[in-house]
Amino acid sequence: MSSDIAAQNQARTRPGAAARVVIVGAGPAGAALAFLLARRGVEVVLIERHNDFAREFRGEALMPTGVDAISQMGLRSELDSLPHTELAVSTSTCTGEDHFASF
Repeated sequence: MSSDIAAQNQARTRPGAAARVVIVGAGPAGAALAFLLARRGVEVVLIERHNDFAREFRGEALMPTGVDAISQMGLRSELDSLPHTELAVSTSTCTGEDHFASF
């Protein structure tokens, strides 16, 4: 390993050293990762192929686990401030058990 490469690797692993990350895809996982890294002070570049939202979305609902993830990132108040409709589903099983879920 050349001394230049060794010095670069050492700089990357040294505590407190600046890091640069490129994330390709601004979907839910890419956007969340970019946010979390940037919040920790990591220099992040987020690349997305589309430059607008004029396309078909694959998911139009946020499941409870997604809401929990957003809450854990400290973004719940921002989520709640967006226009949205809460859904509630109630089902009964053949044994007479009732199940209720709120989304």
